[in-house]
Amino acid sequence: AKDAVLPRFLSLPLVLWPTQKKRERLEKELANRIKLSWDTASSDQFKNGPWMKVFNENKFTPEEAAILVVGLMFAAHKNPSIGAAQSFCFLHDLGSKYELEAARIESRLVLEKPECNASLLRTRAPTLFRCVLETTRLTSHTLGAIRYVQKTIMLETEGNTSYLIHKGETIAISHISS
Repeated sequence: AKDAVLPRFLSLPLVLWPTQKKRERLEKELANRIKLSWDTASSDQFKNGPWMKVFNENKFTPEEAAILVVGLMFAAHKNPSIGAAQSFCFLHDLGSKYELEAARIESRLVLEKPECNASLLRTRAPTLFRCVLETTRLTSHTLGAIRYVQKTIMLETEGNTSYLIHKGETIAISHISS
């Protein structure tokens, strides 16, 4: 988010390029660890979890697997973090002092009781629940992603339709499963 508030000539060398280098170092280290794991795992033990099994079955290289793992880790925290920040800003800017204090109390309650899932949030933390609903209503949340294809691949649907996607093409991916 820092890069969004800086002019381009500052955000590229001060934020985006260093972040890219860190990501590339992380992907390289992770690829080495994945390769070591694959080289030492027995075939019946294969390969340390469901993602590694899928990567191996689809003949991903350790480098390709590492890129996907880092992307999945980023996505797993990015969207909830953005939603939480938007909810906080909404509540802080537009909520009353009472609502802000109620949200603080409810937040402590939710943190103390990890069994408080989404269905219990409505009753245990009604202010937070209303805030999340209103934030979702007022902000745009993408239901997909746009990615550059890293290698040519053939995708097949359940109806036996095939799509050849070439390396370097841009694709849109829906987050909604059918």
